[in-house]
Amino acid sequence: MRTLAALLLFSSGVAALQGQQQESKLLDRVLKPDMSLQNSAQSKRFTTASSTVNKPAYVKDFYTDSRSMARPFSAVKNFFARQFASHNYAGRKEPADLSTRSEVTNTRRELSTRTASRISETWDARKSVATLQFAGERPFLGRGKSQKALSAHDTPMTIDQVRELLNKNK
Repeated sequence: MRTLAALLLFSSGVAALQGQQQESKLLDRVLKPDMSLQNSAQSKRFTTASSTVNKPAYVKDFYTDSRSMARPFSAVKNFFARQFASHNYAGRKEPADLSTRSEVTNTRRELSTRTASRISETWDARKSVATLQFAGERPFLGRGKSQKALSAHDTPMTIDQVRELLNKNK
């Protein structure tokens, strides 16, 4: 047991020393980069022909009015609303009954209706016609090649096949 602990302590010390060496290599690469490793387009110069274009532009004179277009107002007019002459309600002055909003009333009340007049049967109301049997009432017995291929996979799996299927990702 002591040898195992000593071995673990020694291996962790070696790993730490290798980490220190790698860090110094990184520091050397940052402080002293290898300049021979550069892109071939890095020293390329892109220049354009620098020439100025002096085309004279002739414009017509135009007149601008320096005065403001806003009109000054001397005073703001006051408007007074007239009073609307309304009359008092001549009916009863009671609060509205709002109890029907939350409950349904008169649900069992029956209303009397008149019987409809002039109702008669059509001329073919009692006529019956023989029809073919509906296709949904009988089983479909035809099997195509796709159905045969699908049915080939309908055999029950053995326990070994199930285990293999479940352990595929391990």
